[in-house]
Amino acid sequence: YTATITLYDYAYQNGWPSSAFHVQYRKVGQDTWIDYDDFVNQAPYAFENSLTINGLDPNSYYEFRACARVSYNGYDFAWSNYCEPYRQWTSNDVFTVTPTHPYEHDFEFGAYNWTEGSWNTQYEGGYDGSSYCAYSNGSTEVLMSPEINFSGCDNVIVRFWAKGASGRGQLKIYSGTNYETVESFNLKMSSNNWQQNTYSLSEYMGGSVKIGFIPTNGYELYIDAIEIVAN
Repeated sequence: YTATITLYDYAYQNGWPSSAFHVQYRKVGQDTWIDYDDFVNQAPYAFENSLTINGLDPNSYYEFRACARVSYNGYDFAWSNYCEPYRQWTSNDVFTVTPTHPYEHDFEFGAYNWTEGSWNTQYEGGYDGSSYCAYSNGSTEVLMSPEINFSGCDNVIVRFWAKGASGRGQLKIYSGTNYETVESFNLKMSSNNWQQNTYSLSEYMGGSVKIGFIPTNGYELYIDAIEIVAN
C-alpha cells in the first residue's frame, strides 16, 4: 500500500525556496521514526511537492513529518525543525474507525480524499493549526468525506469546528447502497468565532457512512478539525 503526501514549501513564498526535504514516517503508536530518502525540490521550485511512499501495511494508520533545507545563491543552510506529524490511513476507499484509531482530518495538507467540489482549502486562520476548508462562492455543493466504517463499536460521535452565519450550514449523513441523505443537522456556529459541534453516529453502526457539509443558500461556511471517535 502507498501513501501520497504533499510538502508545502512556505519558504518558497518568501523568496527562499527549499532545495530538499527530509521525510520520516511511522505507524501511529510506535516510537521509532523511519527515514525516507530525501526529496529534492527541483528547480524551477514549486510551493506544492507531492511524494508517494510505498511498502506500507494496508488498513493502518501512519503519521508523517518532514523538515526542509533552504539553499540560496548556491549555499545550503541548516535543516529546519520537523513539522507537526500528519496522519493518514493507508486504504483510501474505506476508513475503519476503532476505539484506538479515531478518524481525524484537519485540512493541514489539503482536502486529501474528501470530495471538495467548489470548496477550497485556506492555509491560515483555521481553528486547529493553520488550515481549514472554506466555502463562499454562492452555490450549494457538498464537502464530502470518504467512506467511513465503524462496525463493532458501541458508541460513535463526530465532532468538528465550524464558523459561519448562524443557521446557514448543515451536516449531512449519507448511508445505503447509493449513499442517500439519511439525516441532516443544522450547525451551531457564529460568524466571528469557531464553535465545536458534536453529533452521534451510533444509529449507523454496523455499516458505512459518509458525512458531508453544505452551506445554506450559498452562505460562507468554514470547517476544521474533524474527528470521528468510537468506544
